[in-house]
Amino acid sequence: MREIKFRMWYEEERIMIDGDSLAFEEYEPICQLLTQDNIMQYTGVKDLNGKEIYEGDIIERVTDTVVWKFIGIVEFQLDGSIGWCVQTNNGRWGLNSHDAYKVIGNIHENPDLTK
Repeated sequence: MREIKFRMWYEEERIMIDGDSLAFEEYEPICQLLTQDNIMQYTGVKDLNGKEIYEGDIIERVTDTVVWKFIGIVEFQLDGSIGWCVQTNNGRWGLNSHDAYKVIGNIHENPDLTK
């Protein structure tokens, strides 16, 4: 069974709040949180360092021999094939637990990484 977890980007204070934190519930009522763009869901995949990969993370795919500059933003897609994907400048790729990834930032704290 997969873990269902969330985190939230709190724009006013420019901080990321972990969904396990009591602060998450203190900032906004849950009914408002579910409709906001700054709520990010855990994908169920961890990177090479054991860091959880969330929607909105910027990741790169790593191979055994070289870091392949497969840098993109993690998104959930409903069109075509349903599931977690990585949107890059060169297209959309499926996110899966068989490949190795490294979280290098997120869209809120590191928007310059996607340029």
